[in-house]
Amino acid sequence: MTNLGQPGSGTGYDVHGAQAVGMSFKVGGGHSAWNLDSLDLRFLTTGTTAHDLEVKLHADAAGMIGATLGYFTGPDPAGPTLDYTFTPNTPITLKAGSSYWVTATSLSSGYVWSSTAGSLLETGDAGWSIGDGLAFGNSPGIDYGPNPALPPAMFAVHATGLPEVPEPATALMLALTLAGIGCRRRRQIS
Repeated sequence: MTNLGQPGSGTGYDVHGAQAVGMSFKVGGGHSAWNLDSLDLRFLTTGTTAHDLEVKLHADAAGMIGATLGYFTGPDPAGPTLDYTFTPNTPITLKAGSSYWVTATSLSSGYVWSSTAGSLLETGDAGWSIGDGLAFGNSPGIDYGPNPALPPAMFAVHATGLPEVPEPATALMLALTLAGIGCRRRRQIS
């Protein structure tokens, strides 16, 4: 799921010591759970040399940013507007139908998370969507938002659907049924 194909505004939201930025997204169906492979965030920089950008994933707490679920590593954005790929430090599983938040924080200045030119459109698998409001606040926390009047920050979520695993009770019932059919066939043959 991504909005990186939408026209950019040429600017965005400052990520620095006095402001953190967050965007939400909702996980679609097709699988009951997904492995979060990576995030692409569109950044530009204005000359920072601190190299302290921090990207995190959070649970949704009634439409606001909740508990931190994971941290990401990636290149330090430098220079013109580019898409930067961030990968989870540890495996992260996303649940279908759930909402999550991506945040970017920095104690220095010079990072800008690019925004669309007002477009709320995204592309991706059915049911996946980008939230309709940007949240921001004092770093490292998020205090305000979401504000649907602000254009979304630009990002992509890459995830792989996990195979469906039957519940233990279901697997046991299936095994007993197959064993019963096998015993019945042996009796009919004898």
